[in-house]
Amino acid sequence: MKLSNSTIILLLVALCIPYIMGIVNIDVMDVDASQYASISREMLENGDYLQVKHRQGDYLDKPPLLFWTSALSFKIFGIGLWQYRLFSLLLSILGIWSVYQLGKSLYDKLTGQFSALILASTQAFFLINHDVRTDTLLCGAIAFAVWQLHSFLATNAWKNLIGGCLGIAMAMLSKGPIGIMVPVLALGTHMILSKQLYKLLNWKWLAGFAVVALCLLPMSIGLYQQWGFKGLRFYYWTQSFGRITGESEWNNNTGFEFFLHTFLWAFLPWSLLAIGALLNKFRHLKQGEYLTLGGFLLPFIALSFSKYKLPHYIFVTFPFLAILTGHYIKSFLEKGKLLKRWYIVHLVILVLLLLVGIAPITYPFGFASFWLFLLIAVYLAVFIYFSFQTTPKPLKIITLSVIAISTVNLGLNGHFYPKLMHYQSGSEMAKYVLDQKIDLEKIHPFNYFDHSFEFHTGVRDEGYNLEIINKATRNNETFWINTTSEYDQHLTPFSTFETERVYFEKYPVTKLKARFLNPETRKETLKQGILIRYN
Repeated sequence: MKLSNSTIILLLVALCIPYIMGIVNIDVMDVDASQYASISREMLENGDYLQVKHRQGDYLDKPPLLFWTSALSFKIFGIGLWQYRLFSLLLSILGIWSVYQLGKSLYDKLTGQFSALILASTQAFFLINHDVRTDTLLCGAIAFAVWQLHSFLATNAWKNLIGGCLGIAMAMLSKGPIGIMVPVLALGTHMILSKQLYKLLNWKWLAGFAVVALCLLPMSIGLYQQWGFKGLRFYYWTQSFGRITGESEWNNNTGFEFFLHTFLWAFLPWSLLAIGALLNKFRHLKQGEYLTLGGFLLPFIALSFSKYKLPHYIFVTFPFLAILTGHYIKSFLEKGKLLKRWYIVHLVILVLLLLVGIAPITYPFGFASFWLFLLIAVYLAVFIYFSFQTTPKPLKIITLSVIAISTVNLGLNGHFYPKLMHYQSGSEMAKYVLDQKIDLEKIHPFNYFDHSFEFHTGVRDEGYNLEIINKATRNNETFWINTTSEYDQHLTPFSTFETERVYFEKYPVTKLKARFLNPETRKETLKQGILIRYN
């Protein structure tokens, strides 16, 4: 049983098209992705790469790797959407390749292929490669680090040790101490349960620690210059471990079970099979490898204790779960146990996914273009073709799943999300300002905080208050104010000085609700971004 080269190429092409659509076709989303893109632009423009700035003030919340790589991309290719996402995509590809290599090393080539395709086709990976945050870099770096260090344990080769430690350094520069904790939990579980702890006595580990420390030095210097020991403590302890101990002030009152229901949608279309893989792993614990179980389960539990949770926090565990699931599909189902039952249930899930996937290209924002419908029809034809092939069912599960989730994301990335972004007033206002060639130095925010506007225009003025606006209008100065409908009433005293007013529909696009998605009730959920010219 094997995947033919032509099938692998077909599946990769099927995956690449919606990925590319998401990277080039969807604007950066407020708040996080657009904020990070804006910080990266600011870093490029001020030329200070050690001290991270946000709106000309000191910034502490996230490590600098995403800002460094995005600023470098901006410098080489210019400022834009795909340029911001480029290095994150490249590290995602490295992560997928690492999962293939790790799966092949732990089991066999087919398991490696299955695992890589599973990771690349999770809904989580589609999402974090257009809504780029620090977790995109983190996932790729950790997968690479664990692959290399696992190889080092087997070969004692310097190249694997250096590669693994560079991976850990990249992971820590992406999102902090979790970048070393996940590899430690994965490899530590492997070494303890396989009785290889003696390998820690290898003196080469000291050189590896030196590599990590050297890579972290520029960031540490910048933190100390900006914040002193407070910055170092925040980065190396409070930001990550403080959310578990209670030292961090971040708390969004999410329960311990939050990541359980997150996993169900984020690991689609593989969620049910992944649960089966975990149960099977526990049944045959003494017969299998332990690295993937430690890499998935221990971080998942630890993150569940955090007092502040967002869905993408657990995506870092998905490379390990992809290998577990790939091995389960390949070996366990291959033996015939539960094969027919699993196949039928999974096929029902895929059909339901395709039916649900019709909604984003028809209902909330009208029908998609003819060309997108035609492309989706081609994908559906491929899905039907593979459904009737007489290939082994494990292979059909892989091919049909990849095609189905790619079809759904064609609709999302090709139509739904681009239409949704019309309701992000910051990016729409930025397009208007740039199209009309309005002098950017004369635009001043009044309680307007949309980072997407900052990213596209470079305008990061701290804003005007009422006293400054009053003085400017009395002096007959020509300027623009961007604000929102919530604060427009405060500008009423200056209405006689207005010469132009442009409105933009405004909705928090990362917080979708049924009333917004329903065209009949959408207007009730909208606010407005407003651009006002005075004198």
